[in-house]
Amino acid sequence: DFTADMGYTAADGFVLSSSIFEDNFEYDNGWVLSGEFERGAPGGLGGTEHGNADPSSAFGGSNVLGTDLTGMGSRPGDYESNIGDRAYQAVSPAMNCTNYSNVTLEFQRWLNVERNSYDHAYVDVYDGSSWNNAWANGSTTLEDNTWSLQTIDISAHADGNNNVKIRFCIGSTDYGWEYSGWNIDDVVVTGDGKPIISVTPASFEKSVSPGGTDADTFSIEN
Repeated sequence: DFTADMGYTAADGFVLSSSIFEDNFEYDNGWVLSGEFERGAPGGLGGTEHGNADPSSAFGGSNVLGTDLTGMGSRPGDYESNIGDRAYQAVSPAMNCTNYSNVTLEFQRWLNVERNSYDHAYVDVYDGSSWNNAWANGSTTLEDNTWSLQTIDISAHADGNNNVKIRFCIGSTDYGWEYSGWNIDDVVVTGDGKPIISVTPASFEKSVSPGGTDADTFSIEN
């Protein structure tokens, strides 16, 4: 018996797009949270001075992943001022993308953050040895007031990697103008999977006379 990666491509008709990781945050699936990141039901907090408040409900179900959902900070619902680089983090469990290509991250976003001259929001990808930035807020202040589907290509750091992690971050921030930060729901990581083919030769005996034919039998399982 032997198992081998046969190296098929999309042209061979064998590549299957499939889910590698999913989380709707209804249960604790092992995210490591620091700063003011929480998993729970959003309560529409924050946004009293700048930007929009958190949503009053999840995109689906009851819970989301977000910053200061319960009003833990000095500005309930908003991230704090003067925090350091990536001071707030939500780090996913490890994902095995060994047999996948074109790995993509999708999630529902409700994000309020001042433009990057002052405050910062990031999505990073761990490639097994280091963190790499996959998305960052730009020169325009983000003021979401509805859920929107986000799609990020993370293939450069995830394809073929057996220890992939996703990280959502807030920080650094300046001394004022705090916003409600991240609200995240329905995270899905997908990729194009190459099948693993197991080929097992069957027992056989053969006796072929001149001019005869013969067939070897194999059991093939995808």
